Amino acid sequence: MPPSKNEFMVFLSHSEKDTTLTTRICETLDRLHIRTFVDEYYFKGGMNKSVRTRELIARIPYFLVLLTQNGLQSQCMNQEIGYAVGVNKTPIAVLEIEPATRIRLATRGFVEFDDPILYDPTNPNKMMASLVNTLYDSLSREQKWTDTIRLTCKCGEEYDGDLNYANVLNHPGMQRILWRCPKCGSRLELGLPGFELRFLR
Repeated sequence: MPPSKNEFMVFLSHSEKDTTLTTRICETLDRLHIRTFVDEYYFKGGMNKSVRTRELIARIPYFLVLLTQNGLQSQCMNQEIGYAVGVNKTPIAVLEIEPATRIRLATRGFVEFDDPILYDPTNPNKMMASLVNTLYDSLSREQKWTDTIRLTCKCGEEYDGDLNYANVLNHPGMQRILWRCPKCGSRLELGLPGFELRFLR
């Protein structure tokens, strides 16, 4: 069995306007046994949200920030980055670029990031692959990474085991992992490098 999922934790600082991207990242990392904390999921009535956010950032080992067009306009995100830097976290930055020109969006008013993961909204798979590789490298150095994956079928059956490279099928320009549900017979395809998931007939 893989180590406890709680060992692999990432706080995700994002704009509430980036719901689709945030959901995609959370679902992908969850399949790789990396638990992503999004503050609105852990905020309850009666809590001081600012205090709760600072507690989560201080407690969670990794801090990921989505510097999209929406994110760069968020004062809350700027404060969260400040909290993270204040408790000696090195932010893992995803920075949006203009698809046509490949120019990075300006981060004026934010902490400058030396080597951000670049995000082209027209090709999110490339960013996802870079993000997974970045986390893989960090966790491998700390000997916390196990090559495991979790998939859930539409019928509710779950697969939770080794990311078996014998099951990776190579195709021109891409790879994919196929899993057949033992309960209902459905096939799931996990495409690489972006770990996009789809159901096959």
